[in-house]
Amino acid sequence: MILPNAHILPNQARRFDAFWIAHDRSTQLQFNVYSDATGYIPRIEAEGRYELSYVVAADAFPASRGSFILSLNKSLELTTLESDS
Repeated sequence: MILPNAHILPNQARRFDAFWIAHDRSTQLQFNVYSDATGYIPRIEAEGRYELSYVVAADAFPASRGSFILSLNKSLELTTLESDS
């Protein structure tokens, strides 16, 4: 079985793509979750302010953590994502 992965070469970076929002469902987050157990898939389906915390694990590297504040709005143009640090 091949698990989701991304190759990042030395001295390079990759954007973090943990979720996406469809234009026609602007208050519903779609998470990039690789699980067949739906109980592990977060559900965010309404306007509001949400704190999202992530840990990224990689072979031979320390874990990288980040927290973000998502202000989800019916108008996609007014939705914002900011670092919580």
